[in-house]
Amino acid sequence: MIGLMVVVAAAVFFVVGNQSGLENTAVDFGNTEDFSRGWYYEENGQVKYVEELPFTAEADEMIFYHKLPDSGEEPVVLSFRNRQQKVTVRVGEKCVYQYGGSSPLRGSLLPSIQCFVSLGIQDGTETAVIQIERTVGKKIMLSEIRLGSQGAVLMGFFRESWGIIFFGVLMVVFSMGLLAGGLVLRIRSGYTEYSMFLSAGMFVLLSSLWVLLDSPVMQLLTGSSEVVFIASFLCFMVFPIPMFFFVESICEKKYRGLSVLKLLFSFNFFIQVFLYMAAGVEFYKMLPITHILIAASIIFTIYCLGKECRRNRSFYAREILIALFIFMATAFLSLADFYSNRKDYSVIMRLGLLAYALILIVISFRKLILSGEERAKLKVYRSLAYVDIMTGCNNRAAFEKALEILRAGEEESELAGMAMIDLDGLKRVNDTYGHSMGDEMIIGAGDSIKKAFAGRGECFRIGGDEFTVILKDKKLQEKEYRGLLEEMVSAYNDYHEIPIRLSCGFALIGTEKRDVDALYKEADRNMYREKQKTKDKR
Repeated sequence: MIGLMVVVAAAVFFVVGNQSGLENTAVDFGNTEDFSRGWYYEENGQVKYVEELPFTAEADEMIFYHKLPDSGEEPVVLSFRNRQQKVTVRVGEKCVYQYGGSSPLRGSLLPSIQCFVSLGIQDGTETAVIQIERTVGKKIMLSEIRLGSQGAVLMGFFRESWGIIFFGVLMVVFSMGLLAGGLVLRIRSGYTEYSMFLSAGMFVLLSSLWVLLDSPVMQLLTGSSEVVFIASFLCFMVFPIPMFFFVESICEKKYRGLSVLKLLFSFNFFIQVFLYMAAGVEFYKMLPITHILIAASIIFTIYCLGKECRRNRSFYAREILIALFIFMATAFLSLADFYSNRKDYSVIMRLGLLAYALILIVISFRKLILSGEERAKLKVYRSLAYVDIMTGCNNRAAFEKALEILRAGEEESELAGMAMIDLDGLKRVNDTYGHSMGDEMIIGAGDSIKKAFAGRGECFRIGGDEFTVILKDKKLQEKEYRGLLEEMVSAYNDYHEIPIRLSCGFALIGTEKRDVDALYKEADRNMYREKQKTKDKR
């Protein structure tokens, strides 16, 4: 049904979108121009043209030139990706943009950013000059360049970044759902799966923040490239930790190595932050340590999950193993990009993380559903252990347990008294009409007692034709209790051929304080006294 609704809604949107008579309300931001061709630089007094961007060369500093086109009456913006380099842009002799002129708070490493250079209105006579100085590595890089109005360049940038934005929003929504589910389960008693939801939610949240902070999108939105840059490293150092908690929650055996890995990642985090703040050691230089820890943690996690699969044939372990292999493949490609700068595998990495997160979500909810079914079965089994199947009243075992609770004084304040009730004439009915008719009388008696004392006491069938009630309404007297019971018995007898008769004995607390055993004995004596009176009248 839901699928049909989605199809119908999509059809409606398609028809309205293609046949609407209203004007187009979209804002025209204009188009950007690919400004990657035509750049040149000087080397040994010779002019050399850059054939294509991105362009890399082994040098400490390079200067690139390009003649600017006539922009008409609209100012233009130059946009390109800068990877941890000092950049100065001039138009003619005028400096219009500089990045890296000031030093970071600690160290000298510059964050990678998206440069947006306002060139103003151009008449086609000026030359753009981009001066690049490397800060890390051995190579200078000039990335692809776009030229256009400010609105067109920004819109083009967000269009190119839609994958990162979509990934981030989707992963954050996933993480918020998992965390909210974990908190709800934590509040509700009896749900141990809350740790699984919380750890999965934290892993998805931290990994999504790492990817978002590592992209130029957050730098553009916040305006603080250094804060975003440092936050990306911090998220990267800690995002595997929740995964260890998640793996622990699905493994039957407790693996000490997972606890050791949690300590190592925590230790790595605090040591690197200390070295950065106290000695100015770059996070970039300490990054291989985190990479080694992640590689070791993946190998050990695969080992743990593999043992779970072999020993217990765990569905959860098998599914996470599949997710880990996907994540390993994407992480390997991402690391290859990081250390070689040959190709951008960020899209593959995002898809790998998304697949991993989806599998974690499926595992979490599947285990919650299965655990819910187990809890429901356990609840039924427990109720069967304390419920009389024939009458629906609590059974003898439940009565004994209730007495233990009252003797311990846990619910003593709610005790108003005891009532003992016996079904008269059951043997005669069994001998005359058969046991099926006798069973019907027992069911009728139990039903009448439950209705009479509903909300006023707890009913138990403690023998073949014997019932007892733990009374809890201190406002009622014996006469009122008897009236309620007689009313229910009369209502039953009006619609049944063989009437039921009940002998009752009550023992109420009143002003004097008596323990539950004394009340039980007194109610039992009073019941037999009334039963004897009934026999004498016959």
